[in-house]
Amino acid sequence: MGTRLLNPMTAVRIAWARTGVFSSSPQSEAMGKQANQRLRRIEEDANASDGDPNEREYVGQVVSAMDATHRSLDTIYKGRDLNFKENAKLRESSLESIEDVVKFGTRSRDFLRSLPGTAAGSAGGIGLLSLFYPAGAEIPSLVPWAVGIGAAALGYFVNQAAMIWSRRWKEANYIREDFDRGLYFQQYVERARLALRSLHEEACTAHRRIFGEDVCGDDEREALGSFLSEIAPAFCVYVRKHMQQGIIRCRHWPMCETGGPPETDRGACDLWPRGVA
Repeated sequence: MGTRLLNPMTAVRIAWARTGVFSSSPQSEAMGKQANQRLRRIEEDANASDGDPNEREYVGQVVSAMDATHRSLDTIYKGRDLNFKENAKLRESSLESIEDVVKFGTRSRDFLRSLPGTAAGSAGGIGLLSLFYPAGAEIPSLVPWAVGIGAAALGYFVNQAAMIWSRRWKEANYIREDFDRGLYFQQYVERARLALRSLHEEACTAHRRIFGEDVCGDDEREALGSFLSEIAPAFCVYVRKHMQQGIIRCRHWPMCETGGPPETDRGACDLWPRGVA
C-alpha cells in the first residue's frame, strides 16, 4: 500500500505551481497560493490523529524536500531576473553608443556645411583657398560655390552613412537582446528541471524506503523528462552560428526564435543551408 496523498509526480507539479508566488502576475501569484494551500491540506491530512504513521513520515520527508526545492527555485528565478536586468543595462549602453554615432553624423554634416562660409567670408578661408592657386592668381568666383556644394554633399553622405549604420546596429542590438533573453530563459528552464528531477528522486527514494513499493516507473520518468519542455525556447538549430556571423536581420528573427522555417518551405529563409531538408 503506497501513499494516497502525495505521490512523487504530484509533489513535482505542486512544487512547480508554487513558483507562481515569485511572479508579479496576479494570475500566477494566485496559482502559487493555491498550490501552497493544497500542500498545507495534504500535511494536515497526513498528520491527522487517525492517519497512517507511514503516510505521516513519508509526507513529512517529501514536504521538507519540496520546501528545499522551493528555495532553490526561488534562487534560480532571481538569477534569471538578474540576468535580464544586467542584459538590459548592457543593451542600453550599446544604444547610447549608437546615439553618439548619430550625433557625430549630424555634427559632421553641420560642420562641413559651414566650410563654404568660412572659405568665402574670412581671411583664413581665403588664405586656405589661396594654397591651391599660384601666388598672385585670382580665385575664381565660382570656387567658393563649388567648395560649398562639395562640402554640403560630403556632409550629406557622412550623415546618411551614420544613420544607415546606426539603424543596422540598432536592429542587431534588439535581435541580440531578444536572443540573450531566450538563452537566459532556456538556462532557467533547464536549472528548474534539474531541481524538480532531484525532488522527484528524493520522493521516490522515500516512498521505496517507507512503503517498500516503487511507484516511479519508466512512464513516470518519461513524463518527468518532458516536464517544462512546453515552455522552453525553441531556437532554430543554426541560430547560434548565424548570430555569431552577424547575418540575422529582422525578417529572419521570427523564424530563428521559433525553430526555423517550416519543414514544407525551407526556402522561406535565405540563411537556411541549401540541400538541407
